[in-house]
Amino acid sequence: MKKVRLHIVKYFLSSITFFLLLFLSNCANEIAPTGGTKDTTPPKLVASYPANETRNFRAKKIVLKFDEFVNYSLNVAQIQVTPEMKPAAKFFVEGKKIFVDLPKSLDSNITYSIMFGNTIKDINEGNPIQDFSFCFSTGDSLDVCVLSGSSISLNDMKPVENVMVGLYPENTDYSKPFYFTNTNKEGLFSLRNIKKGRYIVAAFEDKNMNRLFDRGDGISGFLDSIIFLQDTINNLKLNLFPSPKGKIVESYVPRGNKLDVAFSHPIEKVSVTASPKNDIEFATLNETRDTLFYWYKNASPDSIDLGLVINDSTTLLKIKNQSNKDSLSFKKGRGIIGIAPQSLFIVTLSNPIEKIDPTKISITEDSTKTIETRASFLKFEENRIHFSFVKKTGSKYIVLLGDSCIKDIFGHYSKGESFSFSCPKEMETGNLILKLSETDSSFLIIEIKNEKDETVAKKYLSPLQKQIRFDGIAAGNYSIVGTFDDNKNGYWDSGNFEQKIQPEKKVVLKSTVSIKSGWDIEAEINPKNNTEKLSTAKEKKNFTNSR
Repeated sequence: MKKVRLHIVKYFLSSITFFLLLFLSNCANEIAPTGGTKDTTPPKLVASYPANETRNFRAKKIVLKFDEFVNYSLNVAQIQVTPEMKPAAKFFVEGKKIFVDLPKSLDSNITYSIMFGNTIKDINEGNPIQDFSFCFSTGDSLDVCVLSGSSISLNDMKPVENVMVGLYPENTDYSKPFYFTNTNKEGLFSLRNIKKGRYIVAAFEDKNMNRLFDRGDGISGFLDSIIFLQDTINNLKLNLFPSPKGKIVESYVPRGNKLDVAFSHPIEKVSVTASPKNDIEFATLNETRDTLFYWYKNASPDSIDLGLVINDSTTLLKIKNQSNKDSLSFKKGRGIIGIAPQSLFIVTLSNPIEKIDPTKISITEDSTKTIETRASFLKFEENRIHFSFVKKTGSKYIVLLGDSCIKDIFGHYSKGESFSFSCPKEMETGNLILKLSETDSSFLIIEIKNEKDETVAKKYLSPLQKQIRFDGIAAGNYSIVGTFDDNKNGYWDSGNFEQKIQPEKKVVLKSTVSIKSGWDIEAEINPKNNTEKLSTAKEKKNFTNSR
């Protein structure tokens, strides 16, 4: 009887315990587990065998030990060993250690640098060690010279990332550099542990990662003079330029009798030969010299073979003849646009112009006043018409082009078309006056660029001029770029890496100039040493934009 009672009591107590736990679990608040503070600290080197900067190095393996586990997917392609080891060193990760297997023999009396860059990361958050490197010497001393600097593309005046910068011994054949590294996102580079001596500095896009300059497209650059490294050289500037080959990236026939050919970068010159021979043809490069516009008329019922001689290199193209579908049309449709009073009003057509009849053109101001159309107001080149009549701020204009007022090179006549535009009030624009700080014998191409890096104005400055004026520029921030036009051809000429020809020099004359509405802004420029000096702006009462 006692045993039965004991079982009943145990059953009763266990039931109470079960229901109590169930009640407590239902009443408890659910809280998601937290992972703690996010790890933002990269791995830290705690030991290395042998030690960093070891002299008389004889080891066959390097072991780098860190304070946390390292991401095993080490990007070996980004690790640079300079000077080059043959065969190449091998890298692998095991837990908190990185092992570097070295070749059986190394050159004597050489300081080797292993530049890991940002490839070493922790295994959890991927935090990288910034610019980590390890060096050692197989001789009694460690080479300590340093070379650092920046690179910029003269094509667009912007820093260039991932360009190989190499140091070559004097009298080199530019085979492979003895020391090398790559530029970062800001176009900066740094080489350390260099032996004292005289070097040639060159840079180029190493697309196939063989550290050899390959002919073709891409950008490159070099220093004219040999540098003598004894200690440290900082702020070395490398101006990079595109290859003169001008690789074709696209060619297409947008309509009827016109072919557009786009190049990978600006080219110096191009000529076209057609087979069968064209009855009519007209070729021109665009302003940036990276696109060829080619108009043609050919009696062939089928395709046409074109030979393009681009900077003395010939390329063959085959295009389908569609010239019977072509006609003359305007590229700008109707609609109010705003231009500065001193600016030209430009109309663009689909084909090059042969002649214009001024008597079939009328211009009205504010819908009431008729402006007499004179031949001197009109100037056409290629497929553009420039209207240069006097305009007023705050006024609206309508330009009416009557039927058949324009004839193109193919004998097509234009249909009637009208264009409307307005001139902004003087408070919406400002003027920029650039003054030379000293007498300069250079011919300069001056470009005004907006914050989108678009050229909004361009003028030529000859040695006889003391200043140059840009009127009617919309209020905003601009930069000023100057090109030294050494051969006086009116455009920037690139260089040639293989022939060791430097490009024409470009400089940022002003990194920032603020144009204020209704003001004349005067800026002093010094093209020789590129110093910036901005003078005090004149107030609105001196503003002459409405003349």
